[in-house]
Amino acid sequence: MDLFFYYLIAVNVLGFSLFGIDKSRARRHAWRIPEKTLFAAAVLGGSIGCLAGMHTFRHKTKHPSFTIGLPLILALQCFLAYWISIQYRETFYKKNKVFALSLPIYVYTGGQSGHLILF
Repeated sequence: MDLFFYYLIAVNVLGFSLFGIDKSRARRHAWRIPEKTLFAAAVLGGSIGCLAGMHTFRHKTKHPSFTIGLPLILALQCFLAYWISIQYRETFYKKNKVFALSLPIYVYTGGQSGHLILF
C-alpha cells in the first residue's frame, strides 16, 4: 500500500512539472509537450498535480478540453477509488481481523443543568 502512495505522489509531481515545462516551452516558442502526454499523466493518477500545475502556471486554462477534462478525470478517479473501497472493505476487515466498534459520543446540551447525552 505504501508503494501505491509513493506512485501517486510521483505521478502528481510529474503532472505538475509537465505543465510547468510546457508553459516554459510555450513562452520560448520551443518544442511542446503533446496534449496526449498531459492527459496521460492525469489518467495515470496525476490529475490533482495536473490541475494544480494548470492553475499555478496558468497554462491551458482557456482550453475546454482541459478545463472540463481534467476535473472530469479527477471526479472519475474519486468515484473509482470510492467504489473499490466499498467493494473490498469487508474483505479487508475479515482478512485483517478488524472490527468496527461504535464508541460512545457525548453531546453537551447546554443550559443550567448541563446534560450529557450518550449516543
